Amino acid sequence: MKIVVKRAFAVVIDLTVIGILGIYVIPWIMMAVLFLNTTDQSSPGHAQLHFPGASTVLALTVSFLFWPFIWSAIFGGFFKSSLGKIIMGLKVYTNAAYKMSMWRGGMRESFRIMEVVCTVGAILSFINVVRGYKSITDMIFETTVLDKRVFVNS
Repeated sequence: MKIVVKRAFAVVIDLTVIGILGIYVIPWIMMAVLFLNTTDQSSPGHAQLHFPGASTVLALTVSFLFWPFIWSAIFGGFFKSSLGKIIMGLKVYTNAAYKMSMWRGGMRESFRIMEVVCTVGAILSFINVVRGYKSITDMIFETTVLDKRVFVNS
């Protein structure tokens, strides 16, 4: 399979996982945190409704909005690649042929999510990759995405 097709499938896998988590898992976790502890235990025998504070609601809202970037940063930092790339057998290499640091891998994958969400960035990157050039993320972070079998001993 050509690397362009593998990269396209990797993006679809990543967006599917992020979408499923964002639609089905994260909201349930937020509801559990907000409403599981709805009684005030300060006066035994008299349960009073206790609503979460504004700081809790704000923290959960921010984490819900930014969790795709956090997910990508953690996954990219530890594995130097996204889940879709790992499943499709792709690996990210630096142009200077040295291992990526955790910080650089996390930043690369977070920026990649921003690029894919931005329609213009996604179209430009797709056109570049199909023509055999690098995506915008690869240009900025000086990386190359190759089949992991290219370097057997890596």
